[in-house]
Amino acid sequence: MKTVQWHVAGMTCEGCSTRLNKLLNAAEGVETAQVELAGKQAIIGYDPARIQPAALKNLIEDAGFEVVV
Repeated sequence: MKTVQWHVAGMTCEGCSTRLNKLLNAAEGVETAQVELAGKQAIIGYDPARIQPAALKNLIEDAGFEVVV
């Protein structure tokens, strides 16, 4: 398992972080995902044989948020 930690801009409420957390945890290849509203960050553990960081970034951005690397 590999891990990425990104700042996520655009989260304004607990609903945003909950929605993003559910989306990431449902993605194939994601083993763990923790989205924190207070720190505006996402910590994602993933299987690199099944999903790549670029695909994770696209999932977040397609949900209406911005990944700040």
